[in-house]
Amino acid sequence: MDKLLLIFFIPVVISDSLLDNWDGPGPRLTYPGPIKFLNQGMLRGRIEHYDLTESIVSYKGIPYAQPPVRELRWKPPVPASGWKGIKDASLFGANCPQFGAPLIGTRQPFVMNEDCLFINIFTPNRMFMRNLPVYFHIHLGGFHGESGDPNIHSWEFFPQNGVIYVTFNYRLDVLGQLNTQDRHATGNYGLKDILEALKWVNRNIHSFGGDPNNVILMGFSVGGVVVQALIYSEDAKGLFAKAVSLSGSLFQTYPFQPNPKEKAEALGRMLNIEFNNTEELVAQLRTFTPEQLSNATIRFLPTEMPTLFVPRTFVPSIDAEDTDEIKLIPKHPDVLARTANYNKVPLMIGFNSMDSMTNLLFPNGRDRFNADPHMLIPDAWKIERNSSEAWEIIDGFRRVYFNGSEIVTEDMMMQWMEFCSDRENAFGMSKFVDFHYKEQPVYYYRFSYSGAFSFSQQYFGLMHVNGTTSFDDYMYLHRMNRFRNPVPRSDHAYTVQDRYLRLMLNFGRFNNPTPNSQDRLLQNIQWPQVTDNLEFLDIGENLVVGTHPFKERMDLWRDFDRRFNKF
Repeated sequence: MDKLLLIFFIPVVISDSLLDNWDGPGPRLTYPGPIKFLNQGMLRGRIEHYDLTESIVSYKGIPYAQPPVRELRWKPPVPASGWKGIKDASLFGANCPQFGAPLIGTRQPFVMNEDCLFINIFTPNRMFMRNLPVYFHIHLGGFHGESGDPNIHSWEFFPQNGVIYVTFNYRLDVLGQLNTQDRHATGNYGLKDILEALKWVNRNIHSFGGDPNNVILMGFSVGGVVVQALIYSEDAKGLFAKAVSLSGSLFQTYPFQPNPKEKAEALGRMLNIEFNNTEELVAQLRTFTPEQLSNATIRFLPTEMPTLFVPRTFVPSIDAEDTDEIKLIPKHPDVLARTANYNKVPLMIGFNSMDSMTNLLFPNGRDRFNADPHMLIPDAWKIERNSSEAWEIIDGFRRVYFNGSEIVTEDMMMQWMEFCSDRENAFGMSKFVDFHYKEQPVYYYRFSYSGAFSFSQQYFGLMHVNGTTSFDDYMYLHRMNRFRNPVPRSDHAYTVQDRYLRLMLNFGRFNNPTPNSQDRLLQNIQWPQVTDNLEFLDIGENLVVGTHPFKERMDLWRDFDRRFNKF
């Protein structure tokens, strides 16, 4: 009896002392949880308390693929082996090698190791769970950082609301994306890891109470890029039922490398490797440690703003042709969009109203464009400098964004920010919607609320600027670690957060973010599917349905892309 009282007493005591101001990383209280039976073996989870009334169950650090080391480096993932006995799933596995540690939010020390292909499952703490929606979260980080650990944010809002949330690691940077455009390094290993993790979920999620027939892909930034790539993938067919792509586009410049073999050879020369062919190059690269490779590849990162206007070095690319390995990007994204027999699943897609707001902090980027207006033109269009086409594009952008001015002046920084946001993100999202809304249900949104949880704006000192910047919509879906100041429960930010989460959960459960027109939290609105009017939902102070977001600007981009894109 005393033990039973103690179980109920501890959470109350901790809650009294920490509930109001607790903002630490990770759960406030944990203790051993239930055992699950997988094909790999038995697994013991951990019950985690984040507040007084709700707890979740976590299963961390489960291997979904064999360690990609030695001869498996730059090879497709191989399904993980099993184990004997009961595996303790209370700690996250090692993070994949990357450029130093991210902003740590967990209580667990940050560890990097090439043996890093681990998956984490977060479920409600309930009895007899069956067929719950499963959110398969693909982490952000530019393909060179972060992990499936809650380094910046925590996931508990989702399992607390009765769904399963899955996170995982995938190979990053050169270890995840080396491509010599032949069978010696075929590229896109990080994407292949993601596909293997998705297959693992389909095989195992029923053991955790999840529905393998209702897996929702969900990704922000480069995670959203991967969601779109998987929509085009033949090998992902049947592995997911819905998709959520947040502020990341496969048609952006930075997450796609058009010349991967050239970059691989440049890495070899930087490391003083002597090679006659790609087989020798890859063989010698395998002798370097992850730290040596990371220290070399960091020197490839762009340093001049806007950095997202140029392709990153080791990011996804077109798969090598002379291989029998899975090909996740067999053609250029523009070609895939027009020709692929893609996965026609319900799609929720959106962006922040001013994703590139942080460019205000780097006025030298504007100076570079004033010195060379050809930089206004996306590289993918392959427009010859000083051609009539080039000047038509430059003049068009100047007319729509800068009042026809040949110089972007200091008082035009807001317009400059709008141009960067459209080029870096908004048009790519709009383009993806254009390709898909006639073939599948599409729910399009713009996030415009700036408030107490807009941590990117707060961190960069941009709360005085109208709109929302990159990451701010994402931060309303998760509890943020390390960034958060105490916010009174009466603050309207909580209402916006509750609305956004409700829309996301409804989409996963019902294929529709607003299945009930009499939902007071959602202001009794109906979020329509996209038609030729390009309907969208503005998620701001209130929920407002509109049509054609940024119409004049997007129409110009559509016209130029249709006429000048060479793909």
